[in-house]
Amino acid sequence: MKKHYRYVGMFVVILLISVLGGYMYREAYSKFPTETFIKRHMVNQNGTLATYLKESNQADSDFVQGREALSETVGIWMQYALAKEDRLLFEESYEILTNYFLQPDGLVYWKLDSSGDVHVSTNAAVDDLRVIVALYKASDLWGSESYLKTAKVIEDYLVSQNDLDGYLTDFYDSKLKVTSDRVTISYIDSVALTTMVKKNAINVELYRSMIGLLIEVPVQNGFYAKSYHVPTKQYHFDEEINMIDQVLVALHLANIGVDTDEFLHFLKEEFKQDGRIYGRYHLETRTPTVNYESPALYGFAILYCLEVGENEFAQALYKRMTKFRVGNWFSTYYGAYSISQNQDTHIFDSVVPMLAEQIMYQSGYIK
Repeated sequence: MKKHYRYVGMFVVILLISVLGGYMYREAYSKFPTETFIKRHMVNQNGTLATYLKESNQADSDFVQGREALSETVGIWMQYALAKEDRLLFEESYEILTNYFLQPDGLVYWKLDSSGDVHVSTNAAVDDLRVIVALYKASDLWGSESYLKTAKVIEDYLVSQNDLDGYLTDFYDSKLKVTSDRVTISYIDSVALTTMVKKNAINVELYRSMIGLLIEVPVQNGFYAKSYHVPTKQYHFDEEINMIDQVLVALHLANIGVDTDEFLHFLKEEFKQDGRIYGRYHLETRTPTVNYESPALYGFAILYCLEVGENEFAQALYKRMTKFRVGNWFSTYYGAYSISQNQDTHIFDSVVPMLAEQIMYQSGYIK
């Protein structure tokens, strides 16, 4: 009988330790669990941030596979560190940028393999702009000359190589010496461009050309055009509308005070009707063409709503967004967004919500 009680006692102690340990884990990481998840599971051995949780040799629609690292992720991680005012976190991203992505001439490769090796020869203007403005903001916040110097190196390369007839196009191929002939409208980062013209990093003519493209973007059936073809001076609409593109265009317009009420009305009505916003819609029918939702879409939509003063709608979107986050603090993937059935996820669906949540937190809309 005594032996039986001893085993019961040991079981109770183990149970208490497990519960207490889990509670302490939750308390330590529940405030920013997505950041913790990424640091634990999405960092390659060299410190770069992996695009997917799992290794894979199969590329997605954006031609990214497995643990490859993107300059896009570096820029968003920098934005997150700035929102959090976490200099150590920002400095870690800066070192990854300068040690792996950035070349001496200012070229920032848009992706690397998991070992940090380069197999591409192009930059991505949208990612460069995000990094440049983050470096300027970090310099203003922490007074680092190295951030300023790096921003200048990148912007000099961007302006000299991506400029086609007075427009910053999507990419430049350093191997083929070819500049893209298109400007994706959602890539026109009005905050970055405004910052750069104030810093005399770009001339007024280039600024006006790019902002003009953004302001004059045509709207069809409530949706913004996808891109602008520089040689023919024509805007182009996709038949299937990518809602992340749409929200980013609206955000960039709102950042410079341009009215976006028609698009905002569509978002609110769609959310009111279904309690969700789908990833893609048909241009003509305005009906969803897919049945999936995107945490990244909700993250950008939150930033847009905060910009236009739709704080209650932002909170409703936040509530919906976090339904895609793993909330079980005993789970290996606690804090991750959109873990698939095969236990994989794309980092974009975690870093964008993480950024939106941090800005909501800093603004006092969530605790």
